[in-house]
Amino acid sequence: MGNFAEKLEVARVLYRAGIFKPIRPDKTVRIIRAAKGWGRSPAMGFIALAIRQPDTVAVIDDEGSATFDEVNRRSNALARGLREAGVAPGDVVGVMCRNHRQFIDTILACSKVGANTVLLNTMFAAPQLTEVGRRENVSALLYDEDFTNLLEGLKEMPRFVAHGSGDDPSIEDLISSHADDNVEPPNIESRFTMLTSGTTGTPKGAKRGSPKGMLPIASMLSRLPLRAGERMMVAAPLFHSWGLGQFQLGLILGTTYVLTRRFDPEATLRMIAEHQCTSLAVVPIMMQRKLALPDEVKRKYDLSSLRVTAA
Repeated sequence: MGNFAEKLEVARVLYRAGIFKPIRPDKTVRIIRAAKGWGRSPAMGFIALAIRQPDTVAVIDDEGSATFDEVNRRSNALARGLREAGVAPGDVVGVMCRNHRQFIDTILACSKVGANTVLLNTMFAAPQLTEVGRRENVSALLYDEDFTNLLEGLKEMPRFVAHGSGDDPSIEDLISSHADDNVEPPNIESRFTMLTSGTTGTPKGAKRGSPKGMLPIASMLSRLPLRAGERMMVAAPLFHSWGLGQFQLGLILGTTYVLTRRFDPEATLRMIAEHQCTSLAVVPIMMQRKLALPDEVKRKYDLSSLRVTAA
């Protein structure tokens, strides 16, 4: 009885959040077929959304916007490019990126390859980056141009620039030179490795798989009035467990992610107002900087759409 009651409560919370919306029967069939191969992976979450709401905006960042279908196709092409470059299921890919659409492209592409992803802290110094890369057996690296001068110790591997340009090929090169139709699912499920902050030495890796059920999602939604199909400003770094958690939650809700590469408290308010975001995900120091803004600055922006600030 307890298990049934638990499932009933999960269903109630998900229904209230607007997750159970009617869709066309043909789309339902396509989603079920995809789920047989992709399971609960991040790739499956986005594939389902690309089927269900292809023309809905998936991400808004400093460069503009992209729909769920566009992001899904970009990650298909990138997955093919990574495979051609030698990245195989079970390999470890390091990702050192700020918050932008290419981060999402990369996460999804790695999931589609079946590669495990190590999310690297953008505050790392070169020695930390080198040590973590070697300890976690990173065999390929995708990074923002900003971090080029930190990569001296990670030369002997395929490297790709996720945002910007440089001597290494860019992921845009891979995307533009490969087909973007659906890819076959890998025979293994990929994992994220989060880096713990620790108190001494170099951060240690903590592996994190896809959620095994809906109870953790329902538990969070029972406390936060988040609803399906809304816009979430994710200011928390996506490499951080909190930022990544919001990304994963958004895959359930069909969220439009609003991202900016560098956190600025006033710019964050401006983006919330401009894009009518209903939720904001931050880390505590960001909240402190936001609250420290002068009242006259805060009054400049209409934040009436914002219902949830989560830190």
